[in-house]
Amino acid sequence: MIKLNDASFSFNKYNKEIIIVKNFNFISNKTERLYIKGDNGSGKTTLLKILAGFYKLNSGNYECDSKIGFIPTKLDNFLMPWYSVKQNLNFFKFKAVDINRDASNTEYLNFIKYFFPNEDTSFLHRKVYELSSGQKAVISFICSRLLTSEIYFFDELLANVSMSISEKIINYIVAEDMNIIFTVHCEEIGKQLCTKTLQIEDFQ
Repeated sequence: MIKLNDASFSFNKYNKEIIIVKNFNFISNKTERLYIKGDNGSGKTTLLKILAGFYKLNSGNYECDSKIGFIPTKLDNFLMPWYSVKQNLNFFKFKAVDINRDASNTEYLNFIKYFFPNEDTSFLHRKVYELSSGQKAVISFICSRLLTSEIYFFDELLANVSMSISEKIINYIVAEDMNIIFTVHCEEIGKQLCTKTLQIEDFQ
């Protein structure tokens, strides 16, 4: 669970105070899919990071007793671009114990088959920097699932993903009843995926 009580957070930019939240109260619910909605530049990513506990509040209280996973907008800051797909998956699955472990009996092969049915096992040996933006997004999603978090934060994860892959990710999230807090540029996808919407301008 994540809980904010009377939380306020702001920062100065070009000698101007930018308010993200003011006297904000929030409690996350299990199996909730929360869509943070707002205009470009309104502070959606900053709010996402506040809820994940990345930023210290100016005032108020923050509590989190859940294991979280966070996928940022820049996927190369989440994945290891110069390593292979398999090495990245092993890193998240086995906590860096053996990134070169044999992949023949690992559970993530089922994810690969689900999201990339037309790819053979050679796909696992491709370097991450060689992948398309959509493929990186899927690998990031799989890696986040291998962490077995309780609450997942996705910042524009579906921004550069094809509609067919987006549908697969959405269907998986819904079927698995994942607890997620996310931003997405496409409002239609946001409405399709969410169970609750948080309009950022409502509490600034």
